Amino acid sequence: MNNKNSNGYRPGYSIEPSPNSAVHWPVPIGEAGMYGIAGDYVRLVAPHTEADANAILLCFLTYAGNLLGRDYFMPTGADRHCGNIYSCLVGLTAGGRKGSAISAAEQFFIAGNNAIGLPRVIRGISSGEGVIWKVHDAIVKRQLNKKTKTFEEITIEENEEDKRLIFSLSEFQQTITNMRRPDSILSAILRQAWDKDIIESPSKNTAAKATGAHISMVAGISKEELLLETTSNDASNGTLNRFLFACCKRSKLLPEGEEFHNLTQSAEWSELQQRFRKNISDNGIALQVQRTPEAQKHWGLNAYPDEGGIYEKLSQLRPGLWGTVTARAPQQVIRLSLITAIINGSRNIDLPHQDAAWEYWRFCDDSCKYIWGDTTDPTAARILKGLRDSPDGLDKSQIGELLSHKNAEDVKAALHWLNTRGLAYFQTRSTTGRPAERWYATI
Repeated sequence: MNNKNSNGYRPGYSIEPSPNSAVHWPVPIGEAGMYGIAGDYVRLVAPHTEADANAILLCFLTYAGNLLGRDYFMPTGADRHCGNIYSCLVGLTAGGRKGSAISAAEQFFIAGNNAIGLPRVIRGISSGEGVIWKVHDAIVKRQLNKKTKTFEEITIEENEEDKRLIFSLSEFQQTITNMRRPDSILSAILRQAWDKDIIESPSKNTAAKATGAHISMVAGISKEELLLETTSNDASNGTLNRFLFACCKRSKLLPEGEEFHNLTQSAEWSELQQRFRKNISDNGIALQVQRTPEAQKHWGLNAYPDEGGIYEKLSQLRPGLWGTVTARAPQQVIRLSLITAIINGSRNIDLPHQDAAWEYWRFCDDSCKYIWGDTTDPTAARILKGLRDSPDGLDKSQIGELLSHKNAEDVKAALHWLNTRGLAYFQTRSTTGRPAERWYATI
């Protein structure tokens, strides 16, 4: 278009939006995922809380996986996968009921006469060194004995005996900010802690090291904060794809809140805790978990002739940032399968456990698509959200206010990406200086 409109604006490059460009709220976890003791717990508590049932379920699995420690494991190549997972609930700042979901899951383990208890729960995280310190090994210092003129090893910090640790982060935005501080090793340490049981700082000034660490995480953040605070580097360095992101929202309105407390004293609650306790009664004995032949075939080893196994499906590439943050799909499903099997009394992963884990992942995958599926760049996603919230459009200075910590080149690249894919367009207006641009969302 080369003609100015009546307002003096000259439309910029624009194309019709693709009908496939919009993404939708994820379909709730289905019956396959409401399997066994975790599903029974969610069905028991869901009527008595405003929290999202899908979020409660994922947090329950996170707590359960940490409680199991590293006693149960499944080898894949040279690696071992245990039940430590990182889950992050993504919803509205007040209406998402993220904290309510975390609390509802936690209560099963700490409330009631048959509560099994939890390892330590830390409600905040500031540095990578701090993570190590919470589960550190004994710290020994060599020093000279002036009387004997010999060197002796002196223990200056005792070993933390229980290496299981859960970080509960209701304000995950602050954690992301901490990762970005100059010289911060928090992101690297969190990646180490997800991968291995040994975490240590590369700094010569930090003597602490943790062996046998088993660290899990439950976190909450809004979609807007997540898009604003994360960058492509967070995804490409592998930090984000170690998380299970789950969209959540308020499930109902419950003006009276005492029913949940009453539930913790009920016979149904106590019976469920007894079942859980019995199912993990051999916890403390190292056990290699394996798939049954049926689960092996479904996974993809000796797969059905007419279709690939789920490993092949989980390994399929997805576009853009959505694909980057879901790149560890097979590993996530392995861990979810292991947790599901153990807490239901099995010491092998069978088809129902694997099907449940696949359904958990399907929901998380759809959540990631909802969060990041429109763009390949968080900066572009944040701009697109701002444009959609502003029918009258935004000029360059207003866009800059949305992204106060982004440099001009990042903003320019993000606008170009949105423009060339038909997600946003601009109009120009002649001024005494450079032509002014005003940007609009196409959908």
